[in-house]
Amino acid sequence: MRRLHWNTTLELAAQAWTEGCDFQHNYGTDYGENLSAQPYFYNGSEALLGWYSEIAYYDYTTNSCSDGHICGHYTQLVLEESSNVGCGIYFCRTMKTITMTNGYFIACFYSPATNKGSSVPYKNGPVCSSCLAGLGCVDGLCDEESPMKVKDPKCPSLVGFPKVLFVSGSQLCREVKSNQTETATTP
Repeated sequence: MRRLHWNTTLELAAQAWTEGCDFQHNYGTDYGENLSAQPYFYNGSEALLGWYSEIAYYDYTTNSCSDGHICGHYTQLVLEESSNVGCGIYFCRTMKTITMTNGYFIACFYSPATNKGSSVPYKNGPVCSSCLAGLGCVDGLCDEESPMKVKDPKCPSLVGFPKVLFVSGSQLCREVKSNQTETATTP
């Protein structure tokens, strides 16, 4: 399984998508995507852990999800071919497509996007047993460079995440942009 590296191009695309406050997949891109929205503030690590928690419903042997559950966020997150990720977060006063007001919208875009559902997201076997040529095994993941550990005290929950996502800091632990006005109005 390859380590995911932060990609600013994907980050900008994901940020632009969240700023539209339209909670649906952007089928006009060549990116894999994970989306999340909550009516309370949450950070990127909470969204990532939520997507990863779908592992409880995923059956590797049949490459399927338990009835009544979804697993696509999990399979995108652990997709062996994906090597880049970028995420955006935005506070939306109203969202299109879902009934939510004053919520936080997080989108993560992945490349290359190959989460088609027809094949398993990774090859089962010993750690780093199927690294592509030119990649070495670093901390149990296929990688071309030595990763930097997340040491941002503002986002400690990213440390020890099952698939280390960020090579230089916790990009999702930043100030959230908003379409909310500076002064709140009461009805």
